[in-house]
Amino acid sequence: ATNTVELDARQSSPKEVMAACDTLPFLGDRRLVVVTGVLSKAGKAKRGKTRAATPASDEEPDPADSAWAELADYVERMPPSTTLVLLDQAAPPNGLIALFKGKGKIEAFPVPADKELAGWVAHRAKSLGVRMDAAAARVLAELIGPDLWALAGELDKLGTYAAGDIVREADVRELVSRAKEHKGYELSDAVLEGRGAHATRIFQELIEDGVAPQVILSTVAGRYRKVAIA
Repeated sequence: ATNTVELDARQSSPKEVMAACDTLPFLGDRRLVVVTGVLSKAGKAKRGKTRAATPASDEEPDPADSAWAELADYVERMPPSTTLVLLDQAAPPNGLIALFKGKGKIEAFPVPADKELAGWVAHRAKSLGVRMDAAAARVLAELIGPDLWALAGELDKLGTYAAGDIVREADVRELVSRAKEHKGYELSDAVLEGRGAHATRIFQELIEDGVAPQVILSTVAGRYRKVAIA
């Protein structure tokens, strides 16, 4: 977390992004800078222009396309310890994308359709070494929906709880719900902040809700693990 910076193109300038990239990593080997909305912002700027001459094609670099064009030039002299990620929901073809060609790679991460979620869960579980039957994967996808971050988190917790055994449908129905997850995070916060009375109350609520003690322990331990890494 110390070496990760997240910026929004609507509130940041190219110089701020370059300054973040130039910063050396702290107590680590790498630095990650994530900027959201650069490419789509450039596309909006281009569509808003009126040109007397024939517009450049989508494949032609257009330095006037956006003030962010200087960021493409900067990439070549960026410190090797920095990884820069330009994140966009949907980026229409524009001159800025052409300027970045050959200086990085483009990755698409489409959210699976509802009918594909169970397959995504099963594949993710296999990659994590979590044994899960098909019914459990289907129910987990139904309970959480197309929130891949939440699904990944639930798989981590289910894997810890199962401890090598097969995760079955009954396990998912018993352990996974948004309310229980929220309470688990509240408990972790209360424990870390030393609020004993509040932590005890939430702990009792989770036990009354039927949450297994192993799940509660893994949630709190996971939070301590993240603090230790930071």
